Amino acid sequence: MIYKSEEYLEEERRVQIFFNTIDAVQDADEESLKGVIEVFKEILAQGIDVNIRNEEGETPLIKILNLIPTSGDKEDQYYEMINLLMKNDELDINLKDNNGRNALDLAVLYLLEEIIDLLLYHKSMTCDTLKRTIQSNGQDDFSEAVKEKIKNCKLYREDLEKQEYKWYIIETLPRNEERVCNSILDPARKLYPFFVKKTLAPFVENATKKTFLYPRYVFVCMKLCDKSLKIIKNIEGVFRFLGGDKPRIVSDIEIDVVLNNLGRNEFCNQSKRKYEVGESVIITQGAFKGFCGELFCVNYDRGVAKVNARVFKFCTSPVEVRLDQIEREEKD
Repeated sequence: MIYKSEEYLEEERRVQIFFNTIDAVQDADEESLKGVIEVFKEILAQGIDVNIRNEEGETPLIKILNLIPTSGDKEDQYYEMINLLMKNDELDINLKDNNGRNALDLAVLYLLEEIIDLLLYHKSMTCDTLKRTIQSNGQDDFSEAVKEKIKNCKLYREDLEKQEYKWYIIETLPRNEERVCNSILDPARKLYPFFVKKTLAPFVENATKKTFLYPRYVFVCMKLCDKSLKIIKNIEGVFRFLGGDKPRIVSDIEIDVVLNNLGRNEFCNQSKRKYEVGESVIITQGAFKGFCGELFCVNYDRGVAKVNARVFKFCTSPVEVRLDQIEREEKD
C-alpha cells in the first residue's frame, strides 16, 4: 500500500474541486454561477498549478475549451475562466492532451476566433506550436482568415526571436505616464509581456501627490519589430516613440541615469525603517566619500539626508547627500 501524506491528499482534493468547478458551470443556474466563478478564483488565488492534468491529459484550459461547444448560454462564464487562467504567469498554452491536441488546436477546431487571438499573443506561445498547428489542421478546420492570422503570428514570432531587448522612449499625452505603463503590460490586452521586458516611469511620491521625474515620458525595454511597434503606438495615451518610425535606442549610459533615479526612489521607500536621526553612517559617494558622520535629518520625499560628516576628527556643518549615497556604519 502506497502511503500518501495529508498534504498530498489535500492537494488531490483541491485539484478535483478545481476540475469539478469547471464542470459545474454546465449545470449551474443563473443564481449559483457567480458562486462557481468565485470558487474558481479562490483556488487560483491559493496558487494551484494551472498546468495540472486530469485523466484525459487535459489542463484546465484545454478542459474549458472542450466544454465551450456544448455550453449554450454559459459561454461567457467559460470565457471569464479562460481570461483568469491567461493572467497566470505560469500558464503554458503549448501543452497537449492525450489526443495530442493543445489549446490552439482546439480553438481552431471549434472556430473560437476570440480565443485564437488570445492564444496567438500569449507570452508562452512558441513558433513550433504555430508551425505544428498549421501543418496538422486540415483545410476545413479553419477559415482562410484564421489560417492567415496564424501564419502572420508565426512570422511575427520568428522576427521577434531575431531581435534583442533594447530600451526605447515613448512620449505620452499629458498625465498619461502611469496609464501607458499599465496598458503595455495589461494581460487583457493580448498579453504584451512576450515582447516587453520592463517599463519605467520614475516618480517621487509624497502624502499628497505623485510627481514623475520625466513628465510625459515612459521608458520601455522591448524587442522591436514592425508589429510590436504598431501595437505600442495604438495604445491609448501614447503620442509617439522618440525618433518617430525609427525609434531611437537609449544607450546604456542614459538608462543608467534613469535607473539610478528609480533606484533612489525605491531606496527611499526601503529606507524608512532603516535610518534614525543621530545614528552613525558612512558616505559612499560624492565629495565626502569615505567619511563617517551622524545623521542630522532625513527627507524621504526628496530622497536625501543631512549628515554631520567627521573630517579629520572635526564635524562639518550638515552635508546634504542622497539616501543611496550613505550606508549604516558597521560597529566593530
